[in-house]
Amino acid sequence: PTRRRRQGEWPSAPRAHGLDAHLPGTSGTGPASRAGGPGLLEPTALGAASLAEVLQVSRSAVMVTDADLDAPGPVIRYVNPAFEQLSGYTSAEVIGRDPRFLQGEATDRRVLRRLRSDLEANGSFEGQTFDYRKDGTAFVMSWRISAVRRDDGTTQAYVAVQDDVTQLWLDRIRGADAVTSLQRNLLPARLDAVDGV
Repeated sequence: PTRRRRQGEWPSAPRAHGLDAHLPGTSGTGPASRAGGPGLLEPTALGAASLAEVLQVSRSAVMVTDADLDAPGPVIRYVNPAFEQLSGYTSAEVIGRDPRFLQGEATDRRVLRRLRSDLEANGSFEGQTFDYRKDGTAFVMSWRISAVRRDDGTTQAYVAVQDDVTQLWLDRIRGADAVTSLQRNLLPARLDAVDGV
């Protein structure tokens, strides 16, 4: 028989996609381990299991990597189902890999250089560039990355929240093109009117 949850009690989190097994500082059986230093999910009031459930149902793609920025790192330790939907890759296909495999010809190298510089300087980054799905199609990815720090201030992991903003990007370009076209069409008439005065 299944026990009914009491009001305010959070359900146990699903362990799919390697969350407990791959997040630094977690024991693999639930709440983050305190024995090896602070766990990745400890600071939350919800607790590790509840936060794991939040990540599983998030509409934004979430990726957790280790803290090594030098190749062959960082290494992907966790992705949520929204990442699988966005990228076309399963968690089994990406865990243990370097996120650079998602980049391609149209990926803006200046953004990537700023990403590394910002992470090294202050542990956070926000930007947009092209990434590639498993089927090879490019999309505009907006992402925010934050460092997860230990008590001594050293970086333990990075958490990236990613969204496909291709439609917004296209709308912005179309809007800019429409304004430019309107200005081109109106400008000669305005000049003629000034000349005729």
